[in-house]
This record gives sequence, C-alpha cells and structure tokens, in this order.
Amino acid sequence: MTTFRAACVQLNSGSDVAANLETAEAAIRDAASQGAHLIMLPEYATCLDGSGRVMRENSCCEADHPALARLQALASDINAWLLIGSLTIKVDDERMINRSYLVAASGEIVARYDKIHMFDVDLANGEFELVLCKRRYSRHANQYGCEPGPYHAAFRYTMFCHDRPFRSNALAIKQAL
Repeated sequence: MTTFRAACVQLNSGSDVAANLETAEAAIRDAASQGAHLIMLPEYATCLDGSGRVMRENSCCEADHPALARLQALASDINAWLLIGSLTIKVDDERMINRSYLVAASGEIVARYDKIHMFDVDLANGEFELVLCKRRYSRHANQYGCEPGPYHAAFRYTMFCHDRPFRSNALAIKQAL
C-alpha cells in the first residue's frame, strides 16, 4: 500500500519578500522531512501588504521572479510537488496579477492559473449574482491548460473560492481527490 502525504503551510507574509521566502522555505523543508509529497502554500505566499503600491513594487514578471525560481529549485531539491497558492506577477508598470502555480518535483511548472477577484451580491428576490471586481491594478483571469497528472485535482480545487457560489463545486472536487 502506497502512502500519500500532503502538507498545508500556513504563512503570515508581509512586504519583506526575502524574509517571507526564508520562512516559506523552512516550512516547506520541514514538511518534506516529514514525508509530504505535495506541499501547499497560501495565496500571496511571498508578499502581502495592504497597499496596492507596495504590492506592485514587489511584483516581478514571471521570467524574472526570484520567488518562483527559488521555489522551483526547492521543489526539485526536496523531490516534492509544490502548490504555490499565488505570487504577484507584474503585467506592466501599473498592473499585477495574482497567479497560482503547480510545480512538479522536477521543478517544472506544470500548471498556472490567474485568479479572478469575485464577490456575490444578494438580490431582493433572495437569489445572488456574481459580480467581477474590475480593479484598476489587476486584470481578468485566464486559465492555462492543465494536463492530467497526479496532483492536478488539488490544483483545480484551489481555483475555486469557498464562498457560497462555489461551495458545492469545491466540495465535489475535494471529494474527488
């Protein structure tokens, strides 16, 4: 019988990317030392600040993102899959996106997803309607292709918000894991 172990890493990231990376790496290595095959990080794993300006200043394009490169190398070093809840990726000087990554134990990025900001509005008739937040400094999300693989169901699961509109979808995916 094969055992599968997953780990969820809880972080309290701030605006110091280097310090956040050190903390994340230590927690990831600890999870791997306890036998985790899939290690999941939260959204904004390496930078979170209440100021959009600070977030944009700490964002890099994907090709030059130091946190992404370091986490890819770490996945390869510990031979475990990493689900990066999200990193802020610079689109241009004014905008960033909130992108999630699934990194294989080889260090290869096998899936990406640009998260979209949504919320629901209760209507007078008791129904609700999804409304997209079109923020000045973000852009609409798009989903990159996801080839079937050992942990892609977990990746797809993180694409859903656990709020009321997606609760049933998230639970169905969770049960499929």
